[in-house]
Amino acid sequence: MTLESIITRSSRSLLLLSATLAVALLAGGGVALAHAPIYLGSDHTSPDSAAPLGDPASAGLIYGALAAGGAQYLSFSVSGGQPFHALVLRPLRADSFNPALALVGPGLSDAGGAPFAVPDGAGVRYLPPPDQSLPIFIADLGLRFLIGAGFDGPLPQDGDYCLVVCSADGNAGDYTVGTGYGL
Repeated sequence: MTLESIITRSSRSLLLLSATLAVALLAGGGVALAHAPIYLGSDHTSPDSAAPLGDPASAGLIYGALAAGGAQYLSFSVSGGQPFHALVLRPLRADSFNPALALVGPGLSDAGGAPFAVPDGAGVRYLPPPDQSLPIFIADLGLRFLIGAGFDGPLPQDGDYCLVVCSADGNAGDYTVGTGYGL
């Protein structure tokens, strides 16, 4: 798969996520389409202190700040084969900070060498940031971002998972991650 096809697919996923968020915001707070935004503080730095994501199928945004070389965790449960989507959205002036994502849980690859804590028996799917970030404009929200690391697909089996946002390049900075069902 070429970088262009990955970015095109990520752009479509981001547009779907954006449209879902816009509809949920316009419809009011009682809509079950989106979970409340999650603001991560300096905690949530291990699987044991992971912040609950809520319904992984619901579109939502996660806001956080990573320390240099750090990682932050969100926990969620899924049924095997359930699709999941997560995409880092970076500010246009993001400097060199470009966080990676990782999925941690059952049925994933060997966790050896992971640069963050992994529970015993869990595997890891590491999702590095792209070498080149493309800008995207989300017209419904009137916002511009750079597309970062992302995942769009089914998870292999029933169980408890963690979404890990980590400092792939050792830099510190603020980030936003969009989550929900992918295409």
